Amino acid sequence: MDNYLKRLEEALASDPAKRAILEVLLDGEWHSTVEIWRKVRSTRKFIGLVGIGTAIRQMVNLTGNEIIECKNGVDISEWRLKPEVIEDVRKLLENFKKPDRHEISRDYTDLILKGQKSV
Repeated sequence: MDNYLKRLEEALASDPAKRAILEVLLDGEWHSTVEIWRKVRSTRKFIGLVGIGTAIRQMVNLTGNEIIECKNGVDISEWRLKPEVIEDVRKLLENFKKPDRHEISRDYTDLILKGQKSV
């Protein structure tokens, strides 16, 4: 797996909103921040337009601008996955849909929240 995908995988493990954002962008089309927010807002209790923009920019910074492109207009920003990474991101997201992966992730998150160290 490419280095940027490993970094992205770590970020996605703890944030279902980031996974949902990438699911929206998997079609390779341009999506406005508002459009993404409408589709993602149910994944995190308190997420607004600023939160969507922040999550996207975190993924851009984390991957060294390898996967997401941005078009800025006067009053709108649009985002899309770069065409050459769509299949890699799709495979990465599919790994999170596996039941055993979800359970491991939830257990690990619970340990972190309780302040315990994993073995």
